[in-house]
Amino acid sequence: MISKGGSKPGSLLKHKIPIRLTQWNTSQLGYVEANLVIHCGSSALGEYINTVSTTEISSGWWEEEAIMGKS
Repeated sequence: MISKGGSKPGSLLKHKIPIRLTQWNTSQLGYVEANLVIHCGSSALGEYINTVSTTEISSGWWEEEAIMGKS
């Protein structure tokens, strides 16, 4: 069972988001990759930690933040 707020496997949205797997233009600053991971175990009920991770492609600068809950 997939709970509200989590990603749904097989979603058509992932086919609409352009993703470049190779040949990044690493000569320009400002291109980032961001990921959100929910750490809720098998249920999204109650409070849990979300991790937001951002990497700037050109410099490799990486930032991560743990956030309690969704707000």
